Order: sequence, then C-alpha cells, then structure tokens
Amino acid sequence: MSVELLAGYGMRLTGLPDLTFGMTQDDIVASWRGRRRYRPFVCGMWAIGINLTGVDVAACGQELAFEYARVGRLTRYYRNGVEGLHPHEPVLFEDVDLFSWPAVEVVDFLRDSGHDVSGGPTWFRVDRGLTLGRAADEDRFTHAALSSRTPAPGLAWMGESARAAQ
Repeated sequence: MSVELLAGYGMRLTGLPDLTFGMTQDDIVASWRGRRRYRPFVCGMWAIGINLTGVDVAACGQELAFEYARVGRLTRYYRNGVEGLHPHEPVLFEDVDLFSWPAVEVVDFLRDSGHDVSGGPTWFRVDRGLTLGRAADEDRFTHAALSSRTPAPGLAWMGESARAAQ
C-alpha cells in the first residue's frame, strides 16, 4: 500500500477509495468502512484518521468539506529505551517518497522539478499547499500536510508560533 498526496485533488491510498477535496465527513467514514478509525486532534477542524503500516493518515475539514490531508510517521521504542521509527508505507508526492529520502534531497528534487519551496530548517512549504516537517534531530521528513487552500492552515504538530521561531 502507498499514500499519494495529489495537489488540488486530495489523497490516494492504494486499495482504498480516493479521498478528494470537498468530500463530506460521512463520505470519508464510508470510504474507510472496515478500517479501524480514530479521531486525531486537529485544532479547529473535524478529523478522521486511520493507521497504516508505520504511518498515521488523517483527513480533516471545516464545516462540511474535506480540505486538509495529514500524514505522519509512527514511532516505537526499541530495546534499551531508544526511540526509532517504524518501517512505513511509501508517502508520495510527485513520485518521490517524502519520508524515505533525506530532507535536503527531497527539497532539492522538488525545486529541480519546478516547485516553489520555502522554509527551513525543519519545515518547508511547497507551492503553498504542501507542508513538510521533521524534528531537529531527524534527517528525514516525518510529517506531511496537503491543503486544498492557499496557504496551508497551521498544523497541530507544528503551529505558527513554532514556525515564527525558525
């Protein structure tokens, strides 16, 4: 299975129906029928999430329409209390796996592909609709959010105050 973030469209999950921007919360619940769903916290929006291998996927919206897709790496603890990341499903945007390659290489690839990329060092905005983030001690992105709106709304995992401090 893979997760594909599609600018202006929404999210494609292999083996499940596409989630297109504008879908209702009920439509998303029906699309994910048979999957264990949960309600992630996203400030000021409704949200529905599912866990896939190593990634947490959430569809979020305001009022009635899906307008924000969020994907994050799941963590686990290895022996001796050392934290590590689960193996994960590919999370794709423009044919690059956002979480498998070093962040600097992903940013370079997206810039070389003609995308407007701004931000840094731990978060980047791509074409004002995709936001990528990572912890300061990680060399790879661990969070991605795609918005149907421009600019992308503040993210629960990295709010505007954290961005302003960058």
